[in-house]
Formats: sequence, C-alpha cells, structure tokens
Amino acid sequence: MIKKWSGLFVILALLSIAIYNFVQEKHSDTEVTKDEEEFNGTVYAVPDELADMEKGYTIGKTAPDFTLTTLAGETISLSDLRGKKVFLNFWASWCGPCKVEMPEMQEFHEQYGDEVVVLAVNATGDEFSLNNAKDFIEKNELTFPIPLDHELKVVYQYDVVAYPTTYFINREGILQFNRHIGPMDYDMMVEQMKKLD
Repeated sequence: MIKKWSGLFVILALLSIAIYNFVQEKHSDTEVTKDEEEFNGTVYAVPDELADMEKGYTIGKTAPDFTLTTLAGETISLSDLRGKKVFLNFWASWCGPCKVEMPEMQEFHEQYGDEVVVLAVNATGDEFSLNNAKDFIEKNELTFPIPLDHELKVVYQYDVVAYPTTYFINREGILQFNRHIGPMDYDMMVEQMKKLD
C-alpha cells in the first residue's frame, strides 16, 4: 500500500514539474521585448544600433558591411575585400560540425586562397572563453583571417541560426546564392567557388 502511494506521489510530482516548466517557457516567450531576441535558444539583448536594422540577407543584394578585429589585433572590413570572391563563414570552437569543417576549410584555403578569401567569423560572444577559440585556431593551424564577433553583432546582422553557416559573396560584394547551413567538405567548397562570379 505504501509503495502504491509513493509511486502516485512521484508521478504527481513529475507532472507538477512538467506543468511548471511548460508555463515558465510560455511566460518567458511573452517577456521578450523589441530590444531582445531569441538566438539559439537564449535570449540576447539586441544592440541599440541594430534594433531598427533589417537583419538577414537577400540574394542579389550587397552583403552587409562590418568591421571586426582578429586575435592578432588586425582590423578587417568586409568592404575591403571587394574585387575578391569571399566565403563568409560563422563558427564557434565548441561546435562539433565546425570541428569537422575547419580542417577542410584550411585545406581549401591553402589550395585556393588566391582565388577566394575565407573569412571565418568566430562567434566569440557564444564562446565559453576567448582562449577556447584561440586554442582551436592554434591546434588546427588555421591561417585564413578569423575576425572575432565579441558582441554577436555580425551574427545577428546576418541572421545566423546555427554554426557553421557560410555565405557566398562574389567579386562585386553581392550575396550570389543561398547560404549553406552546416559543415562543408573540400569538394563542396571547390564546387561553390567555381559557381561564384
């Protein structure tokens, strides 16, 4: 008899927790203001300068410009790369698919770096520590430019919903075709490069 009651009590407790979590989840959804946005399951404050900006990308339009700094302190602006094909990649060191993609991207860069700029933006604001990104870069001997997005402004600007994501920008600075969400291998990168104007 005691086992029967304790089993019923456990079921009721679990049901109560489930209902509480469901209500909290629904309540938190309604509390997101116009100055906040849910990103990868976490609510982030939207930077003031981006709050009224149209985010995302439009194929056939100029890629939104940005300026970021690398670990070495070098400043990179997307607009400075006009006249070159660009693979604009977003990644994080904890991301499993990024760990698969980055060695392939390094190989691609070594082979085709004169034809295509690999610009791999680290979502630094999503890293546990800047040292994690630094260690990842050193371990994989990555030599292409890696600007750091400390405040996730560029991640937000490009409406990145998962890592890795790559955008394809032609020599005129135009987003030529759909972004690729998920890892690419070397052959896919070569194929995309050949299609890019």
